[in-house]
Amino acid sequence: FLPFSLKNALIKFQQVMDKVLSSLSFFRCYINDVIIFSNIP
Repeated sequence: FLPFSLKNALIKFQQVMDKVLSSLSFFRCYINDVIIFSNIP
């Protein structure tokens, strides 16, 4: 759920992504970027 108010949209998006990806150690979310770590060279 994202609010319609643009001033709070990024904050809410960050909170949702942190909650969804918190159990996965190979994911990081920063603002609107999702970083995926891998062991493959």
